[in-house]
Amino acid sequence: MSEFENIGRSLNNVGNSNPFGTPKGYFEALPARVQEYCQPQAQKEPVRLLNVLKAQVALVVGFCFLAVMSYWGYYIVNPSFSTPEVTSTDYVDIVSKHVTEYDEAQLVEAVEAMEPINVYDSIKKDVSDEMIQYLLEENVDYVSLMEQYK
Repeated sequence: MSEFENIGRSLNNVGNSNPFGTPKGYFEALPARVQEYCQPQAQKEPVRLLNVLKAQVALVVGFCFLAVMSYWGYYIVNPSFSTPEVTSTDYVDIVSKHVTEYDEAQLVEAVEAMEPINVYDSIKKDVSDEMIQYLLEENVDYVSLMEQYK
């Protein structure tokens, strides 16, 4: 306990004086200073129509830009395809899949409008392609063969 007694004696020697203080006349001048801050400041610059419209126009331009970019982005991702015209052969294909929806007169008209298909031409083309491929692989001169068989 002697330690506490030593501390108490040293504190008694310090005294009751406050080491901190305020400047002279501070509290007397405080109400006047507060009133100065509460007074309205000098009139600000008047609001002009141009300043108001500038913000509104910027908002409209930004919205339009967003709308254009959205529209453009949508059609990049989902391009529109033009619908092809339906020909008579397409008509026959459609009718063959949905025959119950057409009457006999429409079917006859569509078949008559079809161009005749020559199966021999397609076979001949396939065979000639195969022959040319064979001649190229075997390194046979095609021109000399044509002259020989004329």
